[in-house]
Amino acid sequence: MAEIRFDDNGNCGCPYNIMTDTERLPLIEDIAKIFPNEWLTFIIPPGEDKDYTPTRGKLIAHSPNPDEIHNAIDAVLWHQHVYVYFNGDFEAMRASYGDKW
Repeated sequence: MAEIRFDDNGNCGCPYNIMTDTERLPLIEDIAKIFPNEWLTFIIPPGEDKDYTPTRGKLIAHSPNPDEIHNAIDAVLWHQHVYVYFNGDFEAMRASYGDKW
């Protein structure tokens, strides 16, 4: 895994470090229309993490394979608010696990 370097102020240079302009982020429901029957992972702004289903966020990964999503989450810095869900029906989600179900 890549080493994360912080400057003297504790900033890592991550573009998702501070997401304060929530209104400029895309609606999750609009992004979901593009990727049916896939796992979706978003970084969400701090205000959105109080809701069970946030409305806006930055898509960081999408895949029909849940293992790829877990790898993407591992790559996100620890101080991010991450929202993951399967954008499809139960049978498609079950199939996404393959033999591991």
